[in-house]
Amino acid sequence: MFNWRSSLSATDCTFEGNSATYGGVIYNQTGCCDDDGQEWLSAPVMVNCRLAGNFIHDPNGEGGAGGGIYSEFGSQVTLTSTVLCENGPLQVGGIWNDGGGNCFASSCEDLDGDGQPDTCDGFGDGVYEVPGEFATINEAINAAIAAGVDNAQILLGPG
Repeated sequence: MFNWRSSLSATDCTFEGNSATYGGVIYNQTGCCDDDGQEWLSAPVMVNCRLAGNFIHDPNGEGGAGGGIYSEFGSQVTLTSTVLCENGPLQVGGIWNDGGGNCFASSCEDLDGDGQPDTCDGFGDGVYEVPGEFATINEAINAAIAAGVDNAQILLGPG
């Protein structure tokens, strides 16, 4: 979905298995300018959504990062209580605002059937387990930063 100079609002939505050259689900771009020189910002809001298994189709190496969402030129999305899993090469590319309660996971696997990827169960406790909750140390660090957790602990386990 190309979001240009507008502010999409999406609630209780699911986007799975999509691909695009820029942003597998949403590509946000700011437009400039109206007759008064006012810049038109793209500032979509997503609440309680799931973006899973989306990717960049980039045969020429010219596409934008963010298999789930890609924002550029000053646009930025706000995510609240949203799950992003198995999107590639990145879950979100560009600037985004954290409304809280989000889950970023490399795998969408949900063995306990609670609707959250297993790596997000217990998410927000300040302890980030590799490989239990996150596949890599970088994913755990990025999740702690995105969640705004001070003094997060990253526990390394076998595997």
